[in-house]
Amino acid sequence: MQKGMRRYGEFALDRGADVNRSSLAGYAPLYVASGNGRAHAVQLCLIRGAIISHGRSGMCDEQYAARSSGHATLAAWLGRIHAAGNWTRYHSEPRYNLVVLRRIAARGWARRERAFHGKEHVLDF
Repeated sequence: MQKGMRRYGEFALDRGADVNRSSLAGYAPLYVASGNGRAHAVQLCLIRGAIISHGRSGMCDEQYAARSSGHATLAAWLGRIHAAGNWTRYHSEPRYNLVVLRRIAARGWARRERAFHGKEHVLDF
């Protein structure tokens, strides 16, 4: 997303623009950003509470828009967010898993080990 367009999007949302309001053509901002491959705009919409729509093809509509426009990486990312349920769950899940793992280790239910593959550090928490 161009710097000016990002600022405009933030400005509009800060002033009360509805992130889920569809255009006259019936497309929500998240869908349009996904279809245009604008990852920063997609992230901004999701952070501000955009609802991921559920498509009929087993993937969300936004994921379909990104994939059909040739933005496979963005489509895969949207698929992971869709699988998590929403942006908040997707964003907080790795942190939650780490906290749980640390608590299990602190209680002695798991051991903390460092595994090495050659000289490369693989696992530590």
